[in-house]
Order: sequence, then C-alpha cells, then structure tokens
Amino acid sequence: MLHYITGKDAYRHELTDMEQPRLKIGILGAGHIAGVHARHAARVPGVVLSGVTDLQTEKAEALAQQYGATVYPDVNSLLASDIDAVVVAVPTNAHIEMTESVLCAGKSAFCEKPLALSVADCEALMKTLQLSSESSQRPLILAVGHVIRFFPEYAQARQQVQSGAIGKVAVARTRRAGAYPKAPWFADESKSGGVLFDLLIHDLDFLLWTLGPVERVYAKIGRSEGVEYASVVLRHRSGTISQSDGLWGDPAGFSTSFEFAGDAGLITFDSRTASTVTIATQSKASLALAPREPDSDPYYHQFASFADAVHGLPSQSVTVTEARDVVAIAEAARQSALTGKPMLM
Repeated sequence: MLHYITGKDAYRHELTDMEQPRLKIGILGAGHIAGVHARHAARVPGVVLSGVTDLQTEKAEALAQQYGATVYPDVNSLLASDIDAVVVAVPTNAHIEMTESVLCAGKSAFCEKPLALSVADCEALMKTLQLSSESSQRPLILAVGHVIRFFPEYAQARQQVQSGAIGKVAVARTRRAGAYPKAPWFADESKSGGVLFDLLIHDLDFLLWTLGPVERVYAKIGRSEGVEYASVVLRHRSGTISQSDGLWGDPAGFSTSFEFAGDAGLITFDSRTASTVTIATQSKASLALAPREPDSDPYYHQFASFADAVHGLPSQSVTVTEARDVVAIAEAARQSALTGKPMLM
C-alpha cells in the first residue's frame, strides 16, 4: 500500500514484513536521544536493533535490554559486528570522530544534528563518505537528524510558501524555547555549540529549506546562569528577511512558533495556542490546516526514510550537503555574534 508520510509531502511504499529487506543497526550512545531513535527505529518494518555501546555501560545495558540487543564494550567491537548501519547519538563534539569511524568501517550512518560544529569538519566527513563508498564498492549513506522537516506543521508551511499561496514572502520569523538542558556537556560550548548549534539550528535548517540560500547573517547571543539566548537574522537571496530566536531556560517550558508574511497572505503557527497551522489570504478566510495524526511520529518517519536510503529506495533523508549548508549558517552566526558585524555568505 501507499502510506502518506505526514510532514514530508511524500509517499513511502510500506512493504510487508516478508518483502522488507532486513537492516541491522547499532547505536553509539545510550542517552536520551539514543533512546528516542531506538524506540522509533524498532517500529520500522525490517529494522532490527542489534547492538549498543556507551561509555556508561549501565546505560547501554538498560537500552539494549529493551530491544534484545547486544551490548558491546567499545565502538570498534560494535563496528566489527554484522550490523549494516549505525545511529550516532553522542555529544556533538564527538560526531565527526564517531561518524568517520562508522563510514571507514563500511557502514552507513545516521548522525544526530548538527553534523558537526564547523564547515571544515562537515566537509571532512563528506570526503570520508566518498572514499568509504568507493572502497566499499557500494554507496554508503550519511543522513542527518534534522527532524523538523518531518513535522507536519513545518512541512505544511513550506508547501504553502513554495506553492505561492501567500504570494512573495517578505518576512519570516521562528521561535524555539525550552528548559535548560540537564546534561552538563550542553553548557560547554566547545562540546554542544550552545543554544545556536543545538536548538536554533532546527529552525535555521527549516528556513534554509523553505526560503532558499542565504547571503547575509547577523546574530546576537546572550548568556547568564541557567539561560542562553540566540537571535539570528538572515537575508535570503530571494530578498526575504527571516529572524530566528532560540532560548534555553524558558520557565514556561518547550514551545515553538513561526510566521510567514507574504504580499498575498499570512501563515502562522504557535504550539502554545494551537496544534494547527493557520493560513489567511486575501482571497480566502482564515483556514486551519490538518493537525498531525495521533499515531504519526516524525521520528519514526525520519528513520523509515533513512532505512529507505540505505536500501537504495527514494528517500527524504537530510543529506550531508544540506547538513553542511546549515552548519555554515550557524558558523556565520557565531562569528557575527563574536564580532558584532554581519557576515556575508
């Protein structure tokens, strides 16, 4: 049957268990996001969670036990097993080393966002992907977890913008806020990239995906005890100006919102007030687009798309090139915040 992938405006062919090729995966890391990926990957037909490794053995054992997976003492032993692909779910500063190890072992990789903390590291991974694919004599896949593209409210908004439903977009704005992360490594900018690379990069990717290439970046970043804030203004080649705000330490809890204002209408969404995207145009009264189906999870569809890519099927996975491009925006924003000057792309 054909099953609509909510949030990606695409169809995915759902094969039966007998038709679906097997995909044995390993997971590097056993923290919160590793558990999220394991839970949803295990639901994808044909996917088997085969192995887990983490520096904290007790966490690896707890995660592995849920899925009947094997605990490996280190990365090398996991990569030496008969797994086909690996989820890289470790602190951001370790992404490049771990992902390179996976690719050099001839395995495909799904890396949590951001791919790396610099364009140079992203491009090093792109080169490793090319060389490892050549030495393996088959195309390896490196996909990156920019999961926002799989959320229906974001995909719906993009579809409306790109279809011209609100005319030429003049300005856009996004906001994303939540509690300050509990894991200590997030507070170390050299490890996490701070709120800019860890949280706000979701929206920077969304804006790049929706509005196209960026030619100018200006940013401000503020920090105090238990709070970190970043605001980034982008000028797109199309002439659209977008602003993206991100906050760690919001006492109100997690929330997201966006707004696109065009010369023929307005698109809005705010998770604090509604679960639907609203579009208002000159020719139509305000219209609320369909909310997400209760049993449809973006993380599931994200991993199903990765599995398709590994099997050589059409896929909506975020590519390494797309991931590099948004890291370039974040890197320019970091430099702008440091210098107080706009950066040209």
